[in-house]
Amino acid sequence: MECGLRIEPMVIEGSRWKERWELARAHFVQWWDHTGPVLVVTGLRALDRPRDDAPMPDHPPNPRARNTDPVWFASNERARLARQALPADTLPIAHVDYGCVQLAACFGAEPHFAEDTVWYHECIDEPDTFPPLRLTKTEKWWQVYKAILMEVVRASQGDFLIGAPAFGSNLDVLAELRGTQLLLCDLVERPGWVKEKLEEINAAFFIAFDDYYEQIKLADGSSAYAYFHLWGLGKTSQVQCDFAAMISPDMYREFVIPPLQRQCAWLDHSLFHLDGPNCISHLDHLLAIEELDAVQWTPGAGQPGAGDPKWYELYRRILNAGKSVQILGVSPDEARQILDTFGGAGVYLSVQGPTGQELEALLDLVESLRARPQGVARYTC
Repeated sequence: MECGLRIEPMVIEGSRWKERWELARAHFVQWWDHTGPVLVVTGLRALDRPRDDAPMPDHPPNPRARNTDPVWFASNERARLARQALPADTLPIAHVDYGCVQLAACFGAEPHFAEDTVWYHECIDEPDTFPPLRLTKTEKWWQVYKAILMEVVRASQGDFLIGAPAFGSNLDVLAELRGTQLLLCDLVERPGWVKEKLEEINAAFFIAFDDYYEQIKLADGSSAYAYFHLWGLGKTSQVQCDFAAMISPDMYREFVIPPLQRQCAWLDHSLFHLDGPNCISHLDHLLAIEELDAVQWTPGAGQPGAGDPKWYELYRRILNAGKSVQILGVSPDEARQILDTFGGAGVYLSVQGPTGQELEALLDLVESLRARPQGVARYTC
């Protein structure tokens, strides 16, 4: 029996812990449609009076327990969200995994849990004899991850949303299985094998996501994604290829774009996580994917933050291509400057630690932008 735990999917209309849920829902719909802004706030102190009396669980004895104990995981998420302030469009979205690239573990790459990350031990030594990558729901790590999901579902009871995890896709998963250096050689020496594995990874992603979606979807078929604080009608997820920082645009077009395009077409709403300056060279290929809805920018170590004007031209390119943009971790002043520069159509801002006065001013600005006639703007310098 799968996970030793079976729960019938609940029919959930929204999130009971989010005041004015329908308004936040409408704002996300407008953002995906490139017609309005979303404003999310992070870094606020915990509520003095939690929404629920669920106690914060004791810290687990080690990182492995933190990532694999379903009861602790669900208790921690419920207690965390009960204490989280939810101003503006901020939603209570529970994680079901604190790592990422889960599919690598399900294909045989044993995870190593550190305090703040998860690494995987590569397992493909002989590509020509390694079996096809298939998602087997009796596999050990699938059972572990699914048990966590079902416990979080049980704990939620409609009070908060449950976000899809970072299953991983394309070359990022394959790099964990094969090792980065060997995979770079494989792109040249055995490109047919690489493309075959990418198709197998895509097929597994669709199966895994469907399985989780049946548990986390709301009554209207909408769903949330935890890591980038997303909600959208239908199947909603982040997609990525961080490995792309090490390959040329021609290789990106050949290996990454085909499975990525199929992934975006399969999802109802997709956001690409663009990570670091070395990936900017692939932006034109990325923006040419008609089915891709939005792009999130992570500047990387040693670079100015996402709110810095250095990245404005990047945001212009994304918006002018008819995609929405997600800009995370900006200050209140940076948020105001971004809105003054680009308006609100298709702009998602995650603002870090505003004061009450700063938040009120931002809300006033955002509402004034929503009141204007909206459309997909084309920006100039």
